Amino acid sequence: MTHEDVNEGTILLYLLRMRICLISNLYPPYARGGAERVVETEARALKAIGHDVCVITAEPVRDDGSVAPRMTDEGGIRVWRFHPLNLFFYGDIGRHSAPSRLLWHAWDAWNPHAAECVEAILKKERPDVVHTHSLKGIGLSVPRVIRSLGIRHVHTLHDVQLAAPSGLIIKGRESGLGVTDPVSALFARSARRALGSPDAVISPSKFLLDFYRVRGFFPASQAVFLPNPAPRVRPAPHAPSVETRFLFLGQIETHKGILLLVEAFRRLSKDRPKIRLDVVGSGAAADEARRAAGKDVRVAFYGKKSPTQFMEMFSKADYAVVPSLCYENAPTVIVESFAYGVPVIVADIGGAAELVRHGENGLVFEAGNVAALVAALKRACDEKGAWPGRSKAARRSAELLTEDRHAERLVALYDEKDPALAHRGPVVPIRYRAKPTGAYTGR
Repeated sequence: MTHEDVNEGTILLYLLRMRICLISNLYPPYARGGAERVVETEARALKAIGHDVCVITAEPVRDDGSVAPRMTDEGGIRVWRFHPLNLFFYGDIGRHSAPSRLLWHAWDAWNPHAAECVEAILKKERPDVVHTHSLKGIGLSVPRVIRSLGIRHVHTLHDVQLAAPSGLIIKGRESGLGVTDPVSALFARSARRALGSPDAVISPSKFLLDFYRVRGFFPASQAVFLPNPAPRVRPAPHAPSVETRFLFLGQIETHKGILLLVEAFRRLSKDRPKIRLDVVGSGAAADEARRAAGKDVRVAFYGKKSPTQFMEMFSKADYAVVPSLCYENAPTVIVESFAYGVPVIVADIGGAAELVRHGENGLVFEAGNVAALVAALKRACDEKGAWPGRSKAARRSAELLTEDRHAERLVALYDEKDPALAHRGPVVPIRYRAKPTGAYTGR
């Protein structure tokens, strides 16, 4: 290869390089759940394949009282942080009263300070594309700023928070206060107008695309189904054991089904004593979950752990359990479990079960039904011989969702070259149908 060839290759790579801006309400170290991990993974993966990446995110008021934007270089990614002026920082929203949250939401819907900060950063960065994620807490005025600057806009959906202020819709409470009441309806209309129709809207689940489509969101946007990226990890070493070990990893909140899981574990432990439950995470329901577990030494609470410590937990687990009671999008713990070769037992609510093929890479049960969860846990215990095949199937599922493949799909979407953009019909979600026994059929 000649010197001229190297120079030509360098020039070509530079010409193909995109300037990409990701916007998210939270970003490590101010992260609460899977959505922030997805943004961090996308930023890192896009940078790794040669693109110029910056991130805009919110932060608490700094020690010196400053709320203005500041930029730090984090592994070659420029991260812009500022404090959007409001009653409080979004990361602290759970600590405040309902009236305070209502006022906070009203201001967040059009926050002029946030819009001004984002506009100034975008004018400085001059990106080819802006990819927004969760905007609650950094301001629903951001899409208007992007439109005014004429920049291509791609948006990823993470939950139902554009239609329900709390971001939660619980099974059995699909209507009423917090979902269809006049204030919530007003909020949804405001969010629908604010978001408008980005050039493309991505969802990690078909359920969520359909959820927003039937509510009139994004009428002119191109809808794209793109699962969350799986982390680049080695399969967790797994030693055969007479025990069956279950793992709950996530926010310890009532709507995540932790109390249902502890109750199911207690019922099953009477007939299957050689079982264990590891609980990783933190949240408002942690103390209640510990009380429900009582003095059972087979239930262990580890507190919150960083993604770099997940290998230790997954290496002990036979199955991860996602027992959500709320309509979730696509919990990141599912693809993380698959990446480590751990099958998943998942509630069939929202989009959570779309990646789980019943009996192949995991098991599916009826959300909120403790007897159905007991049956799924029991089946996992009794089908020890099926575990190696389910583990391999889980790994194969993750191989289709690698960070590199995910980043390449994003670039194709940014560059308007992805084949999915040609699809104009509605994306039909996968639905599960309960049998009278409480068992579930897959696809």
